[in-house]
Amino acid sequence: MSDKHQILKALRSAKRGHIAWVGRADLLMKGYPVTDDQAPLSHAECNFGIWYLESSSALREFPAFTAIDAPHQQLHEAYRNIFKALFEEKNISMFQRLIGKGAAIEKKNEQIIKENKAKLDAASKQVLERLEEFEQQIIEMPDAEIAKLFA
Repeated sequence: MSDKHQILKALRSAKRGHIAWVGRADLLMKGYPVTDDQAPLSHAECNFGIWYLESSSALREFPAFTAIDAPHQQLHEAYRNIFKALFEEKNISMFQRLIGKGAAIEKKNEQIIKENKAKLDAASKQVLERLEEFEQQIIEMPDAEIAKLFA
């Protein structure tokens, strides 16, 4: 397996992980139970963030790769704001949320949730655009150049 193939495989796996995470975040906002490990609050704790932060320093030579960091952090910041708005009271359970107590909190914080959902979606779009750009750069790069990066 070439370095290019390994990079593309890891990149595509990270992209799928990002899309799945955003989907789970959407489920949480719709009232479905999501565990902490399924939708972590920190950009460094999600599978995508772990892949990104642990990636080879050679990948950091690509502006499209480094451009992923800011929107990824913005995505998690928006998610934290949504999470806080949904679970404002410390002792609210998912059951209480579903039967009405949480609905009252959600109604009170509806504008915050709506604004941060828009921010989350915009940041996710930027992450995916940068990933696509980076993937295209890797595809177009000759194998010999990639090998030099990892030599």
